[in-house]
Order: sequence, then C-alpha cells, then structure tokens
Amino acid sequence: MINITRSEWWFVGKVGLAVAILAFAPIIAGALMTPKASVFTGQQFANYTDTMVYYSNIEQVKAGHFLFKNLFSGEQPSHRFIFDPFWLGVGLLAKVFSLSAFFAYHLSRFLLFPFLLIALYLFTALFFDEAAKRKICFVFLVFASGVGALAVGAGLSRLDIDNMPLDLVTPETFTFFSIYNSPHFIASLTLLALIFIFSILAFERYKFIYSLGAGLSALFLFQFHPYHVPTVFGVLGVFILINFIRRREINFDYLKHYFVLIIFSLPPIFYHFWTVKNIWIRQQHLLQNFGPMPESFSIFLFSFGFLAPLALIGVFLILIAKPPGSEKNVFLVVWAVTQGLLIYSPFLSFRRRLIEGLSIAVIILAVRGLFYLKEKFGLRMPMFKSYFIKNAILTVLFVFLFFLSSLAVILTDINTYLKKDPALYIKKSRYEAMRWLRSNTPDDSVVVSLPDTGNMIPAISLRQVYWGHDHQTAMSAKKKKELKTFFMASDNEARRRFLKENGIDYFFFGAEEGAISSFNPEESAYLQKVFDKGGVSIYRIL
Repeated sequence: MINITRSEWWFVGKVGLAVAILAFAPIIAGALMTPKASVFTGQQFANYTDTMVYYSNIEQVKAGHFLFKNLFSGEQPSHRFIFDPFWLGVGLLAKVFSLSAFFAYHLSRFLLFPFLLIALYLFTALFFDEAAKRKICFVFLVFASGVGALAVGAGLSRLDIDNMPLDLVTPETFTFFSIYNSPHFIASLTLLALIFIFSILAFERYKFIYSLGAGLSALFLFQFHPYHVPTVFGVLGVFILINFIRRREINFDYLKHYFVLIIFSLPPIFYHFWTVKNIWIRQQHLLQNFGPMPESFSIFLFSFGFLAPLALIGVFLILIAKPPGSEKNVFLVVWAVTQGLLIYSPFLSFRRRLIEGLSIAVIILAVRGLFYLKEKFGLRMPMFKSYFIKNAILTVLFVFLFFLSSLAVILTDINTYLKKDPALYIKKSRYEAMRWLRSNTPDDSVVVSLPDTGNMIPAISLRQVYWGHDHQTAMSAKKKKELKTFFMASDNEARRRFLKENGIDYFFFGAEEGAISSFNPEESAYLQKVFDKGGVSIYRIL
C-alpha cells in the first residue's frame, strides 16, 4: 500500500502551479500578441503540423461525427473508420461548451496534467520511503530533461528535425515537454505510468484489482496511442522471464497478470490490425509514420544529458546490491534497458514514438545515483550553510543541468510569436476563405493548395486536401513532388489533367500560391472563380 501524507500532496499542488505557469504562459502570450489582421493558430515549434490533425478531429466531433476520417489525403471515398476515444472526448468537450478547437485543445492540457502529476508522485512513492527523497525525485520527473540545447546552440530549425536532440523536438521524451505540447501526450504518459504502477503492485502482492487497473488503462491507451504495445508487453515480458531465471521457478501470479493485460489489450489491437489490413489509406499512414532515432548516438546522449551517467550509477547500485535488489528495483532496470533497446530496434519503423515513458525509469535511476553521490561526497561548500543561498545555487544548477532544453523550447516559441511567424498567425483573409469552403462546398470536396495551406484546410474547412501532412497524406513524397510540378509547370493541359486525375474539386489560390505559380488561374478555362476576397481566390474545377 502506498502511503502519502497531506503535506506531500500540498507539495504536488505547488509543483503543479509552477508547471501551469511555465507550460501555459507562452501560449497565452502568443494569443495576446496576435496582429489585428491575423488569427492565432495556437501551434508550437514542435509538432506544429500535427496540431492541425488534432484540430481537425475536434472539429469533426463538433460537426456531429463520432468516427473520424483522414482529411489530409484526397483519395475518394474517404471512410469514417477512425475510432479515437481521446480526441472524441476533447471534441465532445468543445461541442458541449461551444469551444473553438484551439481553446478545447489547450483547456484539455490544463485539465489533464494534474492527473499525470499524481501518477508520477505515486511512482516516486513506490521507490522512496522518505518524503524528502520523494519530493526531489518528483521534481526531477516533472522538470528534468537533457542538454540538447547545448548541442544545437541558440537557434532551432525545422529543416533537420530527425537529427536534432530529442529533448528539443520530440515532446513525449520528457514530462514537462509532453505537458507543454499536447493533451494526448499527457493522457498517454499518464496511462503508461498507471499500467506499470499497477503491474508493480501486482508483482509485489497479487490482487486482481491491480490487473484490472492495468488492463483498463491499456485498453484505453492502445486504442488512441497503439505505439506503446511493444513497450508494455516487451518490458513486462522480459521482467517475467528474468524473474523466472533468477528464481528458477514460474510465478503464476505474474503470468496471470500478463494474461489479464493481454485480454484487455486485444480489442484495440484487433481494431488497428483490421484497419491496416482493409483500409488502404491507413496502410499508407503506417508505412509513412516512421520515426527514426538520431543517426548519431551522441545526439541521443545529449538528449538525456546528465541523467544518463547518473542513471548508470543507479543501475550499478541495484546490480551489486547485497542482498539482491527488490523486484521493483529489478523491474526499473529491465524497463530502462528493454525500452532502450526497442527504440533502436531495426524491426520497428516508428522507433521514436517508443521513447515515451523511458524518462520515468531513467530519472528514478538517476535520482538514486544522485542520492548515492550526495551520501558519498556530501555538500561541503561553506556557503551552503545559508538556507537561502543553498537553495538559490541548487535551483540555478538544476536549471542549467536539467532544465536548459525545456527553457530553450519555451524561449523558441516566444521568439517565434514575437516574429509573427505566418505558420502560426494565419491572415484573416486566408482564414475567412477557408471558412467559406466549409460553408459553401460539398462535404466530400477535395482542395489543392500549397502544403502549408493544405495542412490548415482540414482543420478550418473540414475538407479533404490533395496534400496536407507528411504522414497522413497517402504517398506523401510523390504527391509533394507532383504539387510542385503543378505550380511550376508551363504546360496548361498537364495541369488540367493533374486536377482531373486526382479528383480535385477546388483550387485555393492566395498570395503565397501566387508567389510560386508559373501561371495565372484567371486565364485557365477549366477554372471557375467562386470566391474572391482579401487577395484570396477559390476556383472550382470544371
């Protein structure tokens, strides 16, 4: 049984207040800085194109749909086959309270992150008996990350995301970045933590209620974020195997828990298998949803920074412990090692997606290593006799050693807002044109435009686009090349054929499209202007 005092929960609340200020102040500032002739999209540097996918889901629910369809690819027919309980819940929140997708998205972050903090504190209570140690570990779990900012320097660029430190561009790598970026990362990390909390409790003293809790958490998690199936069953499977080898006997309670977890996980697993097998556009999404780890292992090490060597000390202490470490300590090592191997597995295309949750194991191990160093060497600096000076110095050290990358992410977004980045502040004329599409075109219409515009149309217009997202758009790379040819080619007949062959119904033509086009749509007999306002025109394909 986990015993946590009221004063500890007060501490969790205070940390939560700090998280709320740091995680929500930038987006509020971005909204307040919106120019008069623009609309703030609420996007951030990290995963900025994915945000429109989430907005699209929210808007589909507001329009009365409970199953989603992929609006980011123009194939017909586009089926409503996507059952995502998480975004359905956020969409219902928006529908019931008449909220914009932007507001519902960030309100969900605010409503969900306290549950993640509670789950993380429960985790610390499993591994530390002393309240002081629990609090320190909790602060690390919430705020600590790597030192990727030192590797990159002052400027971040979207040009080479795959080879940048994970703590700068992959939100699910660490807790604070997850809270800062998206509500579905908060929900998935919370559920993953609960699965392992219930599993540890089941391994210590088997009760069906623990298996039930883990099973229900897995049922919900795998339905909207199936990437964690290898993590959950890989970590638990390896742990059970190692326990069998260590004890030289089969623990049937462990197997019972594993079996219950499998039973609850089967419905979402079968659902995803069926959609991949039977729906072509889902197959394309899976094939393109690759997430490679950085080519350089040094970049990975920068991503975890000082946590990595401290965690190695923690692992070493568990392995040499006499008598042998407790089962839950062994579980911690198995978790870190198994998930570490999975994210570099050559058999999985979405390796980067598997990074979520690894930080929990690494940080708890790192804090154990930190406590060992403190006990071994102590803090003998005379200035530490002053409570104020001591805490000021420790805070500065923590920020520099463990919070620098998160700070860089925050400052990057604020700087982007100050620059009025057009990817984050859409001109009202373009926004109104997209709203016109929603009100004046058939639901199954397909629109062609520049990629940045195509990423926004599904969220604002609720219309399919020829190209809208690197992963969601079927045959994305091929289509992007064809789109460039369409705008740049001088052959008028080839453009007409491109539009007809791809089932495109409307052409969105604003200043951005005009800047790169080699033709004037006014002179094309197969294009009929149906909207013209504020420098944006929309043409229907004849």
